[in-house]
Amino acid sequence: AGKLVVHDSYFEGNTASRSAIRMSGTDEIEIRRNTFCDNNSTSTSGGGALSMSGAGVGGTYPITNNCFVRNGSTVSGSQAGAIYLSATVGTFSITNNTFLENAADGNGQSIDSNGATTVNVNNVFAYTSGGFSVDYDNVISGHTFAYNSWWTNAGGHARDSAGSLDSGLNSTNVVVDPKLSSYTAGDTSSTFCADMEAWPGVNSPLINKGDPTIFDNPPTNTDRSDIGYTGGPEADPDLRDADGDGYAAASDCDDTNNAIYPGATEACNGVDDNCDGNVDEGGIGGATWYLDGDNDGFAAIDAVAIDSCLEPSDGRDYSQVNTDCDDSTALRAPNLTEVC
Repeated sequence: AGKLVVHDSYFEGNTASRSAIRMSGTDEIEIRRNTFCDNNSTSTSGGGALSMSGAGVGGTYPITNNCFVRNGSTVSGSQAGAIYLSATVGTFSITNNTFLENAADGNGQSIDSNGATTVNVNNVFAYTSGGFSVDYDNVISGHTFAYNSWWTNAGGHARDSAGSLDSGLNSTNVVVDPKLSSYTAGDTSSTFCADMEAWPGVNSPLINKGDPTIFDNPPTNTDRSDIGYTGGPEADPDLRDADGDGYAAASDCDDTNNAIYPGATEACNGVDDNCDGNVDEGGIGGATWYLDGDNDGFAAIDAVAIDSCLEPSDGRDYSQVNTDCDDSTALRAPNLTEVC
């Protein structure tokens, strides 16, 4: 009994008989803003990341803004990759989570529910290779699926005890490449969990496509929610990409302008467009400058071109005209009168 609250935590590489987090007989839970990567269960009925069975006192139990990546149980007959939910009193609100490459031997690659009631909104379910990504052992009429994104779930997206739901998901659900910022399915590098960036990338179809009653920018509530774990009012502010340019606030020097981000093309506008700490260096819309060795207003014909918004400020003289036939003396210049 009691209440379990897990916020802002990181779980990687755990192997247990059930899950990285197992709850049995817990009255209430809150699971928010956590990352679960590469956790494994050795049980046939325990998701690699999260397992809950029994108890509950009614009401709503939030599982919100979590990232579940490559969790699972490959034990023969296993039915839960990331999350296993067994019969309980109350409703699980599974909102703004991202499920990627989770795996089980059978169905329920991402979520397996055995009698639990769920509301599934603004989630990403992608890159599963076995059975259905979401598996409900009871009839789906007790559940809600809205504004979720599904992609490359080889065994199917969702099913209940009556069969596949893929053709019956309502029109707010989309089957589309999520175009994540920096995520490669199948990457086997040892630092994968630490390096992945599973939030929406540039021009991702997840941006501003979540439930229109959920917003990314409380309390103003003018920015419609993104789909996935970095969307919605409960998201980690450092991971939220408010301007939709593919860079989270923690790495974006201006998260209110989608033309400004690391690696953007610098323009001559008095702004640090590429977030390198410099302003207008080599920006487009500037001028071409040449070193003027004799300070006569003309640079040598073969002078090296320097593209810059402003004249280089290294203490030497520069010109935008490179027509000087002798840049060693100011007595010879294209604008002088020829003398005998």
